Amino acid sequence: MTLENLKPGSNQNGNTSCDLVGLNRNLRTLSACNRALITARNEEELMQTVCEVLVQVGEYALAWVDVTLLNQSKAERVLYKAGRDKGFIGSLPQTWQ
Repeated sequence: MTLENLKPGSNQNGNTSCDLVGLNRNLRTLSACNRALITARNEEELMQTVCEVLVQVGEYALAWVDVTLLNQSKAERVLYKAGRDKGFIGSLPQTWQ
């Protein structure tokens, strides 16, 4: 999006205020993640905080970080998560190919 797109009435749908709300939310989310990067005492705290920021500030329903083991099992394991899971993560394949 360019500054030209932010002029009132300049987008196709006429929803400039909605666009600004979304951009503002994205900026707050980025700022909160940057604060977490600076203040986290370790990787675990950083990853959990970023998941929480994405849900609370970014208004995502769910955020998670998983790792894939680079061995023969190729298993995936969720390490950190925040939000309304409702069994979604458990329904994902536990291995990759």
